[in-house]
Amino acid sequence: MQRVTFAPRWVPHVRHWHKYSSAQLPVGKRFYFQPSPGTWGDVAGNMEEFHGALRRARLEVMRDHARRGDFSRWVAEVLQDHTLALAFRLTERRLCDAESNSAAEAARRELLAAIESRYGSPGT
Repeated sequence: MQRVTFAPRWVPHVRHWHKYSSAQLPVGKRFYFQPSPGTWGDVAGNMEEFHGALRRARLEVMRDHARRGDFSRWVAEVLQDHTLALAFRLTERRLCDAESNSAAEAARRELLAAIESRYGSPGT
């Protein structure tokens, strides 16, 4: 029997946008934007759809999801991307504390930038 030792990666692991944008998550694992209690807005079945829905979401809807930690919880539990979940958690706090619409829009841009930094830009 021969022991095999693998060398560490030469390049860091990169998550690829196309892998997560092409496959639909099962219905129970999708992200449901909830504009008000008992109603549903956009549904994201993958990261590309989530990115688009996040761009379109009303600020009040984003604040409600941020207060509950929905964005970071979904990314951590469903996508198992704990690095992105941590970035989302920090931005969710800023979004909750945002007293102006411009501060909330800045938080939205942070969420979108975190996705693009981690997975690349949509369509690439």
